[in-house]
Amino acid sequence: GLSGTASLDGGWPQRYGGSLLLNYRFNGLSLFAGADLRNGKHPGTRTTESWTRSGDTTYWAVSTGDGERGRFSSGLRAGGDMKFSDHDRTSLSVRYGDHGFGMNQLANYQLWTAPGADTAREVSRDSSRRGGGFLSANLDHQHTFDREGHQLAASVSYNRHDGTDRTVNLLSRENGSIISGRREEESGPRQPLRAKLDYSLPLDEDDKF
Repeated sequence: GLSGTASLDGGWPQRYGGSLLLNYRFNGLSLFAGADLRNGKHPGTRTTESWTRSGDTTYWAVSTGDGERGRFSSGLRAGGDMKFSDHDRTSLSVRYGDHGFGMNQLANYQLWTAPGADTAREVSRDSSRRGGGFLSANLDHQHTFDREGHQLAASVSYNRHDGTDRTVNLLSRENGSIISGRREEESGPRQPLRAKLDYSLPLDEDDKF
């Protein structure tokens, strides 16, 4: 028969998601298909104040800023399980989707010394992005023999990730001139293919090998 489940969720200020999963069973055949979506953003503000003292001089640093963190994922999946006999069962599953994580942050700094009359103002901008598409597939087969625990299992898996990691850090003066900056980026697909074969044969005291 056919069965399924569905769910929805959300939250303040910007979070929502949902999932759907359908299952179908008939004799020795079992099939499933599903989809899911998650998206959330979390804004925030931050204020820091610090000071250090060296002799009669105190160095002050005050920063105020805001930022946002976000996470996104979506995917489709499907598969099945087939029992060919009392001794043989095969299953196949496939999943395809996309995911990502990001962060943006802006901070304004005021730097001065006491005693002292000058105040330096700097702006820090930081951002990062990580994520990409993915595809995974798994094929498994199990054969059992008449003796309990005696079995042969084989599996093949394929996982591909098309990901990009990017980080940018920039510190500038109030007039826009750059004090320092850094940018890092890494991208490229990763697609390992794995195969495994397991054979199990329990031995009793009277058995010979």
